[in-house]
Amino acid sequence: MKHCRPEGCYKFVFCPDDPTLCYIGMTRPVVCGPSLLLPPPSSNSSLPQVGSVPALAELQARWVSSVYAKRYSLPSTEEMKESIQKDTARHQRLYPTDHARLPTLVNHWEYADQIAKYFGAKPRHRSLYITSPIRFGKDNTALSSPTPL
Repeated sequence: MKHCRPEGCYKFVFCPDDPTLCYIGMTRPVVCGPSLLLPPPSSNSSLPQVGSVPALAELQARWVSSVYAKRYSLPSTEEMKESIQKDTARHQRLYPTDHARLPTLVNHWEYADQIAKYFGAKPRHRSLYITSPIRFGKDNTALSSPTPL
């Protein structure tokens, strides 16, 4: 097996040649451009591009534990390597000045949604809005509201 680094892993977590080797907490959320008022570069969202390493690490750890517990499975080695190549090319296109120096830079919101989808933890905002609009409002204002003491 060749030396596996986080940037050569499937979604920066699973080494494709040895899926028992995982990196958790190695991704780094990008802080967007000169102003946090700019939309994230890789999505149509108007959310500011901020995030946290611990939040992403928790999602990664939950994904890894779900795979190890055999509740979810990984794609084949070939599919993982193909995805790594696509992700690397996209990363190079999105972050041309930071690609070589920070190869595990990610859009926090996009990456979190992607990882959460792999093990069934992605929130269903649209259905929550329809079935429980009050909870939807509480969940979506929690991101911008100060935490009560």
